[in-house]
Amino acid sequence: IDGTTVTREIPVAFNPHPIGKPAPNQGKPGPMPADSFRFDYSGLAFRHFRVYDRPGHAVGDTSPLRMRMAFETVVPRQTIRDVILCGLPAGTEVVRKGNVSGVRTEIDFQARIDAAAAAGGGRVTVPPGRHVTSELHLRSNVELHLERGAWLEGSPRPDDYTFVKLPYSEGDWAAVVSCYNVTNVAITGEGTISGNGGAFPQMSVWLGDAGRRRPRGLFFSECKGIRLEDFVFRDAAMWGIVFKCSEDVLVRGLTIDSMVNLNNDGIDVEARNVVIRDCDIDCGDDAVCIKSNNPDFAVENVFVSNVTARSQSNALKLGTASHGTMRNIRFVDCRVEAPRRDFLRRETSKTEPTFCFTRTPRLNHMKGLRPHEMTGISGLAVENVDGGVVEDVSFRNVTVEGCAAPIFVRGGRRLKRKCGIPPSDRCVFRNILFENVTGSGRSAIASSVTGVEGCRVKDVTFRNVHLLCRGAGLELSRKARTEEVPEYAERYPDCTMFGFRILPAFGVYARHVDGLVFDNVTAELQDGTEDVRDRFVLDDVTGCRGLPDVSAVAAENLEFKR
Repeated sequence: IDGTTVTREIPVAFNPHPIGKPAPNQGKPGPMPADSFRFDYSGLAFRHFRVYDRPGHAVGDTSPLRMRMAFETVVPRQTIRDVILCGLPAGTEVVRKGNVSGVRTEIDFQARIDAAAAAGGGRVTVPPGRHVTSELHLRSNVELHLERGAWLEGSPRPDDYTFVKLPYSEGDWAAVVSCYNVTNVAITGEGTISGNGGAFPQMSVWLGDAGRRRPRGLFFSECKGIRLEDFVFRDAAMWGIVFKCSEDVLVRGLTIDSMVNLNNDGIDVEARNVVIRDCDIDCGDDAVCIKSNNPDFAVENVFVSNVTARSQSNALKLGTASHGTMRNIRFVDCRVEAPRRDFLRRETSKTEPTFCFTRTPRLNHMKGLRPHEMTGISGLAVENVDGGVVEDVSFRNVTVEGCAAPIFVRGGRRLKRKCGIPPSDRCVFRNILFENVTGSGRSAIASSVTGVEGCRVKDVTFRNVHLLCRGAGLELSRKARTEEVPEYAERYPDCTMFGFRILPAFGVYARHVDGLVFDNVTAELQDGTEDVRDRFVLDDVTGCRGLPDVSAVAAENLEFKR
């Protein structure tokens, strides 16, 4: 298409969406045919094209808006075979995937980084335009600065990355930008870093060695003094931004939009002395995830504030990896929302880079979820299932919407011991505070605090917590009142883990807990829903204080077991 204006009518199966916002590309609710979004335009090239945000008005050649629109509105979800289609200035050729040299940047950023480091440190600038690069290794005392309109994109070829094995880690590690054992590094600016995740198989995590060859976005291992500010990160091939056994970290003002591949976490933190603030995150997996894989490294002093988190999994989370110690973790003034769009994964295939996990099976897993709703799993999740130490965790001034369950606390005995991690059964799980939390659930699954014998949850406080709960209906809620909730001590933890059933309470269900405080806690049903379950059910809970009003209506609010 050379210098020609082309108008194409959008099929009615696609939902209209505002210009400048990510395209939902989700079609009609329910299962979709395998070929719904599959194209086969082999050898197609686009030359001299422009992107318009309204009739007669072209978006600037180097603006971030144009870059975003080109990826998300020109074609659905980057599923064209053999073609890379992206926002380039008019007059730039787009070549077929596999011929990476045709679009590789002429600037050798690695050479500039190495030269700056040899001179004692300095700033390396990424100018406006699209730059496709192999893995970059940031050196000590070097700042990578992305100018407005700069687009730094990882190569789509696994061979352009150096995959390494790390202690206490599964799989091989590489990233678009990697840092190993460096100090005083920074990535700043108003540009964009793209992981080019659509170029890697979405379901390859189950395919052995090939599944491990998906690079992370930004990776920092055993580093000290890290500063990330103001730029946009998007479209990771696996996890997005990862800190491993590092310290003194500042993440401020980032926008993260990553929902093109499996395991698209936003920020994964295995570090100490960390501040994450003023960020906007929308991703397919956990948005902010504190974890511990190395039993000899204490993850501590993590402060997260003024973060808007959207996730199809867990928004603000500790775990699942909980082999070592996580302590003094604070979430303050944060907001959890529903994801802006749905990453649909077709569950019948583990090899095709297409969509699956449609809302139809999700409806079965999350009772009460409505077909048109996009939702995460849990808003605030705290998990200790690998025999580690989790203590002194707090969530203050947090609003939770767009999740199946607002709050999920789980102590378990999964004891996943791989990669040389020595066995442990110490399991310290204590001092968890939810204060000034407002939560609205999108499913009939309740919030819960549950431990198991050998990993009981201790000293949990709900203070000024107000839950707006979705009723399960009369038939299902009557059944839930009489069913025993299975222990599932070794099962992977999430709020749907109890046999994909709803819990006996519609507000908070607690079991195997020592020291539970309710201080001004309410749980009310959403308008138009009904439920006969109690608001709160306590099963094998000791040391309760500040229970809800025990009066003539107590039988309608609170149930005790054991």
